[in-house]
Amino acid sequence: MAICSTINNTKGANGFHDSETCPPNWVPIDAAKFALTPRKLRVVCVGAGISGLTLAHYIKYKRNFADYIDLTLYDKNHEVGGTWVEHTYPGLRCDAPSHVYVFPFEPNHTWSEFYSSGEEIQKYIERTADKYGLREYIKLNSRMLESVWDAVSGKWKLKINRQGRIIEDECDILISAVGWLKDKSYDYSGKKVAVIGNGSTGIQIFTEVAKKAAKTVNFIRHPTWVTSNIAAQFTPNGHNFPYSEQQMQEFTQSPKKFFQYRKQLEAGINYLWPMMLKGGQENKLITEISTQIMSERLGGKEDLVKKFIPQHAFGCRRLTPGDGYLESLHTGSNRAEMSPIKRITEKGIETEAGEEEFDLIACATGYVIDFIPPWKVVGGGGEELNGRWAHELATGYFSMCVPNMPNFFMFHGPNTPVGQGSILRAQGWMADYILKWVEKIATEGIKCIAPRKDITDEYNVYIQEQLKRTVWSGECPGWYKGTDPRSDRVTVLYAGSILHFKACIENIRGEDFEFEYLSRNRFSYLGNGETARERDQVGDLSYYMSLDTEEDMQAQVERRRDICQA
Repeated sequence: MAICSTINNTKGANGFHDSETCPPNWVPIDAAKFALTPRKLRVVCVGAGISGLTLAHYIKYKRNFADYIDLTLYDKNHEVGGTWVEHTYPGLRCDAPSHVYVFPFEPNHTWSEFYSSGEEIQKYIERTADKYGLREYIKLNSRMLESVWDAVSGKWKLKINRQGRIIEDECDILISAVGWLKDKSYDYSGKKVAVIGNGSTGIQIFTEVAKKAAKTVNFIRHPTWVTSNIAAQFTPNGHNFPYSEQQMQEFTQSPKKFFQYRKQLEAGINYLWPMMLKGGQENKLITEISTQIMSERLGGKEDLVKKFIPQHAFGCRRLTPGDGYLESLHTGSNRAEMSPIKRITEKGIETEAGEEEFDLIACATGYVIDFIPPWKVVGGGGEELNGRWAHELATGYFSMCVPNMPNFFMFHGPNTPVGQGSILRAQGWMADYILKWVEKIATEGIKCIAPRKDITDEYNVYIQEQLKRTVWSGECPGWYKGTDPRSDRVTVLYAGSILHFKACIENIRGEDFEFEYLSRNRFSYLGNGETARERDQVGDLSYYMSLDTEEDMQAQVERRRDICQA
């Protein structure tokens, strides 16, 4: 033990006498340091799509962290936007309502259609980044190559390829906001086009190309559920429609009316979880409705109905709205081909049924959803996350944290709420959760945190049991099960509704995490016993009192009293 300081050979300010030794966790009091004084933190986010921009906005405005958070967003692309700047294929469109697919802080009064095109969404993202001055944090054309945790300094050591030059950086906190999910312009008018795949992308491409091509053939391995549009009850006849100038003007001039409209839309898409429960009434009903819709769109032709309506459970694969797709399959020279592909030839595609010539082949065969970061991530003890997830199914803690990866956070990691409701709203909740940890690390003298492995394993045991109740764990081809569609283990989707996810990440559960502190005494963040507010000449020393709060509390008491009396 160290010898503690003394005052005049009497009992010192630390409570120990001259001859006494102090405990190993003793630290002197810094009389000039207020409690909860934040330390400067360097935060690096990989990706400047919607998640990264939401994080930047929250740091700058919502959480007001700009004074002590030094933030940089590195993005490999030439422009902000993530998925929307990379994907430009024909027919690209968001299948969620436009007024739901918005930043939580930036409603858009001027969407031109109920379901927006990729081009319009990209312009909206760029406009938002400019409006809020978020580009000050962004370095484009910067591809993250490597991030290695240095336990001594408590920092991530980074290597970035910035416009062909390798640069080094470091940060206290590393956040991944990369998407999971390129293409060139091509005039397909009058051409013979093959589209391989019948997921969302393949269906959008096929439907658009079929309007102009001389012949369009969709090569598919399995039938898929082609559903009505999401939130179709809010559209005329269930289809996309343009907003009129009058409607846009009303949205601008009547904020309350516009808010209620958006709230109604969001509520409409948040009711998806019950439909995904095996054997539930909601799933049975939506299966009957979708069967009827598909049959009608196929012209009621029995051979086509048997061929294209799946036998697997509705929702087992990603829901795929497809205005005009089924109708296009049996019109003109368009068709679907289910004979297995043997090889791509110089002239086209050879299947077991023979060879067919094409001018263009569009591969829409899906994405590899393994969650492995597109750069090298080496955490505590030299463990490489890429190697771990290459040899075992990816798992995490509430889709945002990983054991043995200190001060590392993700947007939409394993088992994330991407099939349950408003994705962008969930990204906002994730940003809030991550920034609660950032604030705690900054103000409580914490060097690093990471979820405990035993807790994370226990969490995943529970959620996998929960997911067995859903159609997502059923037998069907699709990417909800990551790299092994034959397994019943769901690696992509969260085990609950989107509102369940929100409720469960409202607060951080410190008991689930390992902590390392900067000081020998974890309570040194208590400082000199005062808060900065108390020495601020214009500080409000009774800030916790609010007339609105008191009136609300009184109103609640009166309502409860009335209920009890009734």
